[in-house]
Amino acid sequence: MSAATLDAPAIARGYRDNGFVLARGAFAASDLEPVRAAIARAIDDLARQRVARGESTDSHAGESIETRLVKLLAGEELGRSWDEPVFGHELHALIAHEAIVSRLRALLGERINFDGGYHVRPKLPDSELTSFPFHQDSQYYGAGTEHADIVSAWVPLVDVDEANGCLWLIPGSHRWGLLGGARGADLNIRTFEDVERRAKAIPIPMCRGDILFFTNLTVHGSKINRTPRVRWSIDLRYTADPAGRDIDERERASLAQYFANPRTPGFAVSGAGGPESFQAWRKRCAAQRS
Repeated sequence: MSAATLDAPAIARGYRDNGFVLARGAFAASDLEPVRAAIARAIDDLARQRVARGESTDSHAGESIETRLVKLLAGEELGRSWDEPVFGHELHALIAHEAIVSRLRALLGERINFDGGYHVRPKLPDSELTSFPFHQDSQYYGAGTEHADIVSAWVPLVDVDEANGCLWLIPGSHRWGLLGGARGADLNIRTFEDVERRAKAIPIPMCRGDILFFTNLTVHGSKINRTPRVRWSIDLRYTADPAGRDIDERERASLAQYFANPRTPGFAVSGAGGPESFQAWRKRCAAQRS
């Protein structure tokens, strides 16, 4: 389901019927440049550290964020996500960006919270670690969270397709309930059931500027990046402010279970008072880490 324009009923209908909705061209090209620049600075810091430790002989300055890590790491893994190095005002601005929030209002109402969950994903070439088997996000959140309405906003920072590891989703799988699964040694959840025997998964190629919204029960995954460049993306989590809409006791209990898990503090992105400033958010995040 594509949502090229801000048609709230169509966005809500696609999300409800399919478990996801794709907003094409939601961002202007320039909107994502601050986050890409923050990633470039983080890579520059990593390069200086590796050269200083003798782990690399060349910092590969001048390379793009798609190629510099490949040359710098020379086959080493970086990890499943790279969150802390990119924490900053650029991330805060993206989380509260109207391109995301305006569409979330069609799904969650006027009072919306960023719940603190975010991941900056560097999918390196041929990395098994960042090839995510089919799963539901509530499998990571834990049993009891399946009745909450937790929206993931998935934002590619480069163009993505089947070659470099775009997302694959199973339309309608959000109606299956919470499936059984367990973490492997690589910390990735593996669903016990062969979900592709039940329904067909479809690839979701996306351009930089698109946003994919999906539910915490929508089955999705991504395959190995078979290109020589890094596939960068960021995913963000949002919930409705319980004080802003009627929810039943089952959903209220699911939200309580979800927020019982340790996480980075979140902040309101829509509602009275507008988004919290980055300075205030940073202070609360620092207090939690101390």
